[in-house]
Amino acid sequence: MKRYLRVYAALVWAGVILALTTAPLAPSITESVAIYDKLVHAFLFGALAFLLSWAGRGLASEFKVIALSGFASLIYSASIEYLQSFLPARHADPADFFAGAVGIVLASALTYYVWPKKKT
Repeated sequence: MKRYLRVYAALVWAGVILALTTAPLAPSITESVAIYDKLVHAFLFGALAFLLSWAGRGLASEFKVIALSGFASLIYSASIEYLQSFLPARHADPADFFAGAVGIVLASALTYYVWPKKKT
């Protein structure tokens, strides 16, 4: 797949995360989602780390691409939590950031181990 399509996929996913994490939620939705909130954060930011790694594939060594993608996803997760502290219908939660970080680490490790290795 062309690199620009992979970059586009990562940017679209980042936009989806921004929309989902900054939109006000109705109390009924908040209560029903509360159980899965941390899993959702882990999935959202883990998927972002994977998509960024996929977009950057071939630009540097696989370890560097995956590490930088994970770091960028971590910064994005922290930025979202900081932004939520200014929104009236949301609040920043360090546990959400931690859940996102766990998702990023798991996705990065999985990406590293399943990434096709070059045969030498």
